[in-house]
Amino acid sequence: AALKKRFKEYEKQMSVVWRWGYLPFLIDDAITFEFNDLLTKLGLQPEKISEAFKILTVSSKLTLHQQEELKLLALAIKVRRYGVDCCQQQINSHWRKWLWKQSWIYSQHDLTLKDLETEILNLVKKNPAQILLKLKRERVKRSEARKRFLAKFKNERLRTLADILSEYAFWHSYKMEELTHAVYLVKPLLSQLAKELGLSYDQFVELIPQEVEKEKINLKIINERLKGNGVIMLKGQWQAISGKRLEEIRKIMEQQPTGLKMLSGFAVFPGKVEGRAIIASETINILKAKIKVGEILIVPMTTTNMVPLVKKAAAVVTDEGGVLCHAAIIARELKKPCV
Repeated sequence: AALKKRFKEYEKQMSVVWRWGYLPFLIDDAITFEFNDLLTKLGLQPEKISEAFKILTVSSKLTLHQQEELKLLALAIKVRRYGVDCCQQQINSHWRKWLWKQSWIYSQHDLTLKDLETEILNLVKKNPAQILLKLKRERVKRSEARKRFLAKFKNERLRTLADILSEYAFWHSYKMEELTHAVYLVKPLLSQLAKELGLSYDQFVELIPQEVEKEKINLKIINERLKGNGVIMLKGQWQAISGKRLEEIRKIMEQQPTGLKMLSGFAVFPGKVEGRAIIASETINILKAKIKVGEILIVPMTTTNMVPLVKKAAAVVTDEGGVLCHAAIIARELKKPCV
């Protein structure tokens, strides 16, 4: 009873957090179209609009993963100077703080100390001080480019939209990182509840709150959800779907027009590349993902823990999201072609 009470408190708080989590998706298309229309009226050609998005979405704030990257580089500089043994306490401290960084919401993959040490030693070989300096200079450069762009047009509406875009670009990533971190911290509670209900952790996180509270659990349905699941809204009420019902709706949604010979999309960061295509799911385990430098990553959507894969890829193609989605933000950050 005490565990279920804690879960109910957690579920209530998370339902509030998720409202903010999904809010950006509601304004993405609207603000993108308005921004695109305004830039067109100001005389920008289509090929220059993608460049404008890159410049104006720059934020002065750092996401959690960006903070970790800078701290890791600073740690690698110390390791290069003093050696691993002298820095072991700092390495352990960094590891404990960022155990969750390879996770994504309910797909939890602990960062091992060995993985972190390997990451640090690889950075040591690449001259971390130079990498850190380059990152800081790049941020200053992008910030100055943003100021010059806005000063050139002196359009108040453009400045307002640019400020919204900048905040959006930051919060879109930051909110998902915080959600992931929150779930990671509460995993012991969820694991204990799963044990009490005779389920694995993976089975438990597929339950809806009412099933947990009433302990009405259908293992067949839960195992169906593990293979694939979704949510539909009918007459103002949501339903969790899986199995045959999911397949029926998926077939409707995935119907393709006949005679299709080319796929097209919006280039959120323009460029031309050629390489082997790697098709991945959004729940991919990045520790086991096999993608080589120069290959093209094709995925429904990118998640915050996929940044190492995007860094290796020559380009990124996603099914979901607009010019302000996570894939677009990261592609512009890393200067990778993205559709």
